[in-house]
Amino acid sequence: MHFLSDPEHLQRDLNTLHSWTESCLFHFRPGKCKKMHIEPTDTTPKLSLPNSTSILDETNIEKDLGIMIDNELAFRQHVHYRQN
Repeated sequence: MHFLSDPEHLQRDLNTLHSWTESCLFHFRPGKCKKMHIEPTDTTPKLSLPNSTSILDETNIEKDLGIMIDNELAFRQHVHYRQN
């Protein structure tokens, strides 16, 4: 199933992931969760975590485990970051 044809599916998956982490005594921190779109056009809906009233912020670049990942999957900014 393609998420763009069924945007509710993406929110359901996010809800399922949230429920699973809660059952394992982990907790999402809404302020640290962001949405990155990696396709030419962004037609995904606004997303939120369960039990949160805030919509996930959107980002074009994010640092995770020391690696800078951007929405084009190019590592120019990571290379620049590591060189400086």
